[in-house]
Formats: sequence, structure tokens, C-alpha cells
Amino acid sequence: MLIYFFGKLVPACAVLFIMVFGIRFLGKSEFGRFNLLFNCINIAVTFFIGWIQQSMLRFNAGTEEELLHKRRQFIRYSMVSSVICTVTIFLLTLLYFNEPVVNSLLIGLFVFTLCMFSVHLTFLQSQFQTVKYTVTESLFYLVTILILSGVIFYSFPREMIFFYCAWLIAGICWLIITGFSEYKLIAASLAAKTDAAFFRKTFQFGYLITSWLMISNLFNVVDRFIIRHYFNFEEVGVYSVVYDLIYRVTSFATMPVLLTLHPLIMKLWNENRKKDALGLIRKAVFILFLLLIAELIGYLIFGNWVFETLFHLESKPLLVLMIPLIISSVLWQAALFLHKPLEILFRQRQMIIGITISLLSNIILNFIFVPRFGFQAAAYTTLASTLIYFVFVLAVTGSYKKLEG
Repeated sequence: MLIYFFGKLVPACAVLFIMVFGIRFLGKSEFGRFNLLFNCINIAVTFFIGWIQQSMLRFNAGTEEELLHKRRQFIRYSMVSSVICTVTIFLLTLLYFNEPVVNSLLIGLFVFTLCMFSVHLTFLQSQFQTVKYTVTESLFYLVTILILSGVIFYSFPREMIFFYCAWLIAGICWLIITGFSEYKLIAASLAAKTDAAFFRKTFQFGYLITSWLMISNLFNVVDRFIIRHYFNFEEVGVYSVVYDLIYRVTSFATMPVLLTLHPLIMKLWNENRKKDALGLIRKAVFILFLLLIAELIGYLIFGNWVFETLFHLESKPLLVLMIPLIISSVLWQAALFLHKPLEILFRQRQMIIGITISLLSNIILNFIFVPRFGFQAAAYTTLASTLIYFVFVLAVTGSYKKLEG
């Protein structure tokens, strides 16, 4: 777990690098376009690839022969899904973001490499190859950072396509290395017939969790589309910097709690020690409450310096965004712990109902308040919608005796 945690340091630093130099190099408006498109890519990848990743983690075990058969099938599914995802993002980039055809093609190719790379990481995770997982992901992001540094140093045109090309080059490097090392496996996967029974089994298992993940991703980005609808990409860029910084810091800060308590919660529940498992969930929520206090104090002390020095943004107007987003980011992490009993008992439909209610409330509230009070209102609608999901999960999991049945 420590290897996995420290392995996330490089990706986290890479994301921070992209955020800081993205808004400084590209400017608020172009960074807004870049960020909105990147969130769309994440949603598409989750939708088309997520069910494969969930199924790999669940079913990628057995004898050596069975494992080889399953991996060939997963590679086939991944290639087909990646192509569909690529075409989807190509059309979105071309028609909504009005990028030239060549740029849209390059971004589409990046999406293909991202899909295949994500599935490969999931395979390593399913086989508990922690060191290889960490090295592979870290090298991918290090190559991306090195190329982006060159783009910035040599003053390339301030367009988002160069940021995506940096990722694309890193993805192509990975594809070439993987292609040479696993050529026979890839060729056998392409030649193999689709196992219809295994496909149905994996899809039926994976699509429910994937649906929840996709809706939750939509929940985290739909406000930016509404801000874009009423204002410009510049407002989207400023809002995205504050939102993403706070949510990523909270997510990274809670990772030790997740990595430590999640396996214990699953172990205790499987041993029929449900009260102890639920006690750990309550302990996690209490730790998150302490984190909330620490984050509020930290941002109030260092917030001005972070946004003015690192991001070159005026900090005073951003204080209005910071406090509700900090609270909502911690509430979100707490809700992820609270809905663990639903996960364990395979009651994903209840999770989907809850996140759908939150998403719809977020859309309605944003359409009401954003045009009237400006893009800052989106921070408060996010807090309100997150609170709705938190209360929903709390209500559904409140009667644990019923859940145990």
C-alpha cells in the first residue's frame, strides 16, 4: 500500500504542474477549453472502458490458461471500446470545441492510447504487480511533464493541442514498448473469437459500477458546461482551477485513510463482523471531519499565496469559491465511505439513484443561480448537491440491520 501511495506522488505532481502552467501558459480562456475537454475525455473513458476495468479487478484470476484466455478477451474488448471512445471524442472536439480536423484527430489518438494504457494499469493492479504499476504510471507522467516543459520553454503557440500532444507522445512511447514486448499476446487476442458468455458476464457485472462512476464524473463537470453556456471559457478556466485544486488535494489527503481502512472494512465484513466494519466507516468519517478543519485553516492561511503566486490569479474573489468547495470535497469523500455497505452488498442501483438525484439537483440549481449570481454560484450548488447525496446515503444505510439481510 505504501508503494501504491508514494507511486501516486508523481501523477499528483504532474497534474499540479499541468494546472499551474496550464493557466499561466495557455491563459484563462484556453485553459478553460482544455480543462472542459479533458473532463469530457474522462467521462467518455469511464463510460467505454470502466466496465472492462471493473470486470478485470473482479474476474482476472484462475489458472494460467484461464487467465490467458481472459486477458485475450479483455484486450479485444478494450480495443473495440477504445476505437468507439476515440471516434466519440474526435466528433466532440471537432463539433463542440471547434478544433481543426488535424487537432481533433490527434486528440482522438491520445484518447485511444489513454484507454489502452488505463486498461493495462488495471491489469497490473488485478495481478498485484504494485511496483510495475507504479513505475509504468510514473514514467508515463514524467515523459508528459518533460515534453510539456519543452513546449513551455520554447514558447510554442499558446494552444491546448500542444498539451494533448505531450500526452499523445507519452502514450505512443508506451504503445511501442508494450507492442514489442507483448506482440504475440496482442496478435493472439486479435485472432481469438469473442467469448459471448464471458462478455455477458463481465458486462453485466461492470456496467452498474461504471454507470455510477460516469454519473459521478458528470456531477463534477456539468456545472462547467452551464458556466460556459452563460459566460465564456475564461470563467470556466478560473472555476476549474479552484475546483480541481481543492478536490485533488482532498482526494490525495484522504488516500492514506482509504488505503488503510478500505481493506480492513472489506475483511471485517467478509468475516461477518459487520459492527466492527461499520465502526471503521464511522472512524473514517470522523477523520475526514478533522481533515475538513485542517483544510479550511490551511486554505485561509495559504490560499492567497497559492492562487496569486502559483496561478497568477486575483485571490480575493476566489475566497467565495474556496470555502463551499472545501466543505463539499470532504463531504464527497465521506459519502464514498458511507456507501461502502451498498457496494459490499451489490446494491449499486441505490447508489445510482442517489447520484442521479444529486446530478439533476445540481443541473437545476445551476440553471437557476449561475445566470443570476455569476459562476461563483456553482460552488454553492455543488455543496448543496453533494449534501443531497450525503444525506441520501446516510438515510439508505441508516438501518444497517436491513442492509445485512
